[in-house]
Amino acid sequence: LTLRIIIRVALGDVSMLDEYFQDNSLYTDAKNIFDFMIERSLFPLGQFLWKLFYSKLESDAVKSYNNLTRVVARIVEMERENSRNNVNSVDSAGDNTKSYIQILLRECSTGEEDISNAEIVSNISTLLLAGSETTSVSVTWTMFYLSQHPEVLKEARAEVSAYFNKTG
Repeated sequence: LTLRIIIRVALGDVSMLDEYFQDNSLYTDAKNIFDFMIERSLFPLGQFLWKLFYSKLESDAVKSYNNLTRVVARIVEMERENSRNNVNSVDSAGDNTKSYIQILLRECSTGEEDISNAEIVSNISTLLLAGSETTSVSVTWTMFYLSQHPEVLKEARAEVSAYFNKTG
């Protein structure tokens, strides 16, 4: 869920890339990368033993990272082209709804020195990989603590209901 939310915020509505997202390739790629990062950080022995036991895990993670960055780069280029042509992106529901890519292109393009596609891809990849894991852990602990304190849960529910009743 958190990865899906971060994708929407970072990339916008990615329906133009249904084949990558619909067949769960993104989630498989993210899992391969997460598995590699966890195993690598916990592996206490040297590079030789790592390669002996985990070379497939590492190669899968590299392939997955390359897939992820290729897709993000494709979206960035589409958004940059839309920005050059003053075309509103298909995924924009209105002026208030902008993806992180659109914001970066608008705010970090001064005319003299634009933010590069590589910089945007790096930002988005970091956001996707770092943000989804930390957010899911935070949400999980929040749900646990709310389940332990029903009075706080009741207050939170009332606050959310009041907000959406007021804006909806």
